Amino acid sequence: MKKQAKQLISSAQSAQQQFGSFASDMEQRRATITQLCESFKSTAGQGKTNLSPEMKEFVGKITDSVEAVLTKVQKSIEGEEFIRLFDTSLIVLVVGKVNVGKSSLGNLVSGDVFNKALGLTVHFKESR
Repeated sequence: MKKQAKQLISSAQSAQQQFGSFASDMEQRRATITQLCESFKSTAGQGKTNLSPEMKEFVGKITDSVEAVLTKVQKSIEGEEFIRLFDTSLIVLVVGKVNVGKSSLGNLVSGDVFNKALGLTVHFKESR
């Protein structure tokens, strides 16, 4: 049993390291993509004056595509930040009629009732 537990812990640690290196690699790739896109936009903007109308339109379309890539990268970053922010959280939605115990249930689950009984400072905050 101990051997299996050690193997499980070792496997979990290995997975954690792999996910960590994957996240780091993704951050580097995002930074590189962002830098390349910004560089392209800067270069394209500088050379637009000497171009034919067709080429200006073409550069404009490419610039729009680059903007779309940057927008997707930013949304990806925001999504990952949200996940990191609530990584160890549990979000629960309780719905019901008035005075049926929704708040009492929330207080009980959050430990609020036990904290008050023990005279501890309560950190539970009801959101509305």
